Amino acid sequence: MPFSEFGVDPDLNRACLDLGWILPTPIQAEAIPTILGGRDVCAAAETGSGKTAAFGIPCLQLVHEYLGGYSTFGATEGSTQPNIKKTEPYADASRGIAAIRSYSQAVATSEDATAFGIEPNATSTGQPRSTPNYTGDSEVLYDRSSNVFRCPVDNKWVGVRFDRGVSGKNRYCFECKVESEGLYRVGWSTSDCRYVVGMDRMSYGFGSTGKKSNLGKFVDYGSPYSRGDVVLCLLDLISGHISFKLNNRNLGMAYTIKGVPDPLFPSVCGKNATFTINLHKMTFPEPGYTPIGLVQSECENDGAKRPSGSSSGDARRRGHDTLCLVIEPTLELARQTLENFKLYSKYLTAPNITVSDSAGAHVVVTTSRGAAKIPTTSLRLFVLDEADELLKQEGRELTRTVMSIKQRELGSQKLQVLLFSATLHSPVVVNYVESLTQNAQWIDLKGHPQVADTVDVCVVQLDPSRTYDFESHYPDPTLDGLEHIDQASHRIKTLKPKCLVFLLDKLNISSGLLFCRTNLDCENLCAYLAHLNNTRSSSMLNKYSATLLGGKLDQHHRKRNLQDFKNGLYRFLVCTDVAARGMDLSNLPFCAMLNVSDCKFQFLHRVGRVGRAKLKGLAIVIASTVQERVWYHTCSNRDKGRPSSRFKAADACRNYNLVDKGGCTIMYDEPAYIEEAKKLMPPGQALPVVDADAFDLRGLMTEQYGEVSVSTQDKTFVNRLAELSTFSQRRYLINLSRVF
Repeated sequence: MPFSEFGVDPDLNRACLDLGWILPTPIQAEAIPTILGGRDVCAAAETGSGKTAAFGIPCLQLVHEYLGGYSTFGATEGSTQPNIKKTEPYADASRGIAAIRSYSQAVATSEDATAFGIEPNATSTGQPRSTPNYTGDSEVLYDRSSNVFRCPVDNKWVGVRFDRGVSGKNRYCFECKVESEGLYRVGWSTSDCRYVVGMDRMSYGFGSTGKKSNLGKFVDYGSPYSRGDVVLCLLDLISGHISFKLNNRNLGMAYTIKGVPDPLFPSVCGKNATFTINLHKMTFPEPGYTPIGLVQSECENDGAKRPSGSSSGDARRRGHDTLCLVIEPTLELARQTLENFKLYSKYLTAPNITVSDSAGAHVVVTTSRGAAKIPTTSLRLFVLDEADELLKQEGRELTRTVMSIKQRELGSQKLQVLLFSATLHSPVVVNYVESLTQNAQWIDLKGHPQVADTVDVCVVQLDPSRTYDFESHYPDPTLDGLEHIDQASHRIKTLKPKCLVFLLDKLNISSGLLFCRTNLDCENLCAYLAHLNNTRSSSMLNKYSATLLGGKLDQHHRKRNLQDFKNGLYRFLVCTDVAARGMDLSNLPFCAMLNVSDCKFQFLHRVGRVGRAKLKGLAIVIASTVQERVWYHTCSNRDKGRPSSRFKAADACRNYNLVDKGGCTIMYDEPAYIEEAKKLMPPGQALPVVDADAFDLRGLMTEQYGEVSVSTQDKTFVNRLAELSTFSQRRYLINLSRVF
């Protein structure tokens, strides 16, 4: 089914079409309607399966509907909710096919609305409908998709008033575009005035006959206007003036207002009139004036004063309170997700949604460190992307944050918690889910964790007791300071970088990701590749150009290095697990690992960087046949090194003992981790071990890496369809022969 069948807003659907998305992926099809329905969600799916859009699209829609007044977050049974008519698109809790059907059926009940293609502004009782968007007389018709209002009655004035009430000391504006012949009046009024602007003491209008009106008194002002004209209404609360502009021509001051006790609201009325209202981006912007739609409404207009203590009268502060907080494990992933959110929301207007990486926006995408600076008083959506990594690092702190928000919840408002990752079945995540979520819907499209069948994985195991042919072709690399402890570890640390370069040369690999265990290892590998560039012949200049994406780099350098790699300035990106988590690097055919991850889920995330979007990928693991001594700091000097080498913990730490003896090293058991990785291979596939000298991949390379690949599951479906097609054609020919 297309996105629209799940109740996705047409503007969001339009953005999806711009991205080439016609149909949702499985994770999107499962998650989007569930999130729109208000449920907490725990979702697991393959890397590259569209998880960001699976939570991004519904989160943006919920925020947009809330700001526009079409819905509340997490409304509970018996809670006070706005009087929103169920005929409005996507207004009910399901926001799905039922919403669309009820909308169509309700519109069909009104002859006028059917002719105009819109919904009437009345409830089933015939009383004026009241929504936080606008209130008005029951005869007014509104087409939400085009923002067109129609006053079809020609024997009396009818009007609407919008919910953006303002007071204080500032300047505001809105504009009205006349779409048909008829009679019009535009202006400002307080919430206790009639919808027909200009007929009460606190109601100030300017009519299409060239007259201004207040308290029912009409005085010549400006000039008449008609179809195609644009009227800009200006409210200066600093000087206490109301004025108007017609097609960008200033008509001068119309009213002097002093001591208005209540907020003023944009108001429009008409006879046999059709018009559009712009509360956000003006056709003719007025310097110094803020569009009324871009300010925080000081009061919610319902056409009458609310009783004291009413829950909906002061429950919604819209403005720029943060409603949705998305937390990512790294800055790179936060920026990537932020850009995606901006792409999804580019067509959302009236009201506009602000998306940023800092406080002051409706939707904030940041890291856990940045999230500590975000006010949570208005938060309604809490999203953990790559949840397993975040909970592993800061599970207790995140749980405390969520619990503190939930303790402040009102009866009709709840915090909706969404957890997304490629691996949600780790014990760390399962332990936190119950405390973070409430009756969460589990969406498991991952099943048993396994490597995608679009990725070829192989292991190159290095034996420290063996001499390899490639050793003599490359210089020795810089090591981590533990090489003097035991001979086997020394050999492994020397062989791994040499083996990597040998494989790059043999396979003629031009670009890819290179994974190292620590920041120190990343820095040493980058230095080694740079040394090779300087010592090779001119024909091999920059063949090994690489940049660093270590966890200890500052924000500016991380952003610059990643962008340089994406732009092709470097062939290889050397990174740690955390730095590369969730990065979407398109058309990446290759990754190499200079160690086996000690966590099988981390291994999956590494392999998942390639083979995305059905492109064939190759992942090579360079491992040892024996245990290797590596750093595992328990001391406070882990990040203290020389200024020229900021990551070199060995310059500050001399505690070479094992951790169980109070030291800062461990024996890294790669043979055992290889056995765990073998369990992640798809059914019927083994994890091949390739000889380092020969490195024969003929058994793997059935397709060109970096080109579109058809998965095993897709091949099964295609083959079955071919069989059914052949069968149906044969049956047709048999039946045809019987006829003749």
